[in-house]
Amino acid sequence: MQKTVLLIHGWPQPVEDNDLIWRYFTCKGYKVYCPYLFKTGRNFSLVETRKRLIECLEGKCPDVIVGISIGGLILPGLAKDYPEAKLIFIASGVCFSPDHWLAKHGLKLCGRKIVKLVKMIDEKWLLRLYRFINPNRCWGSGVDQAKEELEDNLKKVLELSEDRIVEVLNTIRKIDNAELLAKLDNKAVIFSGDKDTMMPVEQGEKLNLLMKNSRFFILGGRHHDLIGSRMLKILGDFLEF
Repeated sequence: MQKTVLLIHGWPQPVEDNDLIWRYFTCKGYKVYCPYLFKTGRNFSLVETRKRLIECLEGKCPDVIVGISIGGLILPGLAKDYPEAKLIFIASGVCFSPDHWLAKHGLKLCGRKIVKLVKMIDEKWLLRLYRFINPNRCWGSGVDQAKEELEDNLKKVLELSEDRIVEVLNTIRKIDNAELLAKLDNKAVIFSGDKDTMMPVEQGEKLNLLMKNSRFFILGGRHHDLIGSRMLKILGDFLEF
């Protein structure tokens, strides 16, 4: 029987079939499920998101569940329904507690009026702000790739309505999975980036300490560039074990 993997994407971009993590699992023979969680038509809440993820699985029990960034905050609420599934946390944590002061305080102030005001700022200045929050630490060809990823990320944010942005951020900032994580028996692997200011290493460490059956790896990278050859090698060993 074909194995299945559920990918829970981060903010605000979905994982698509040309992305490395999707192609990796496809090459391994997995059927990949990855619904886009921020589309209009349905509320964004933990309860509603869990329903949507279960619906997309079409009655199947996933062999692997991957949570990327805030997708990793959503993952534990689903994992309790699939105790045999292997869990993969990428650039995530127990709660959303960014290390960058602007992101941390900006989240507390987030409201529809603030979001509307921010969206009125010229896009080139918004991009500079976005880069300030997500500092680039790459060299050589990695610089251009990092800039392109941030530009794509910002464009996806601007496509969302003010109400949707506020709804998502208000949901995420209330999450604290400490109690739930301590009850999970799933095998898990956790990856944090040593330069990640949005989901810092400390969050990955807390996640690892709370879980009963996990392994923790610190990789070189920021929030959006952890998925690479070293991670995939570790994943190969984890999935075989």
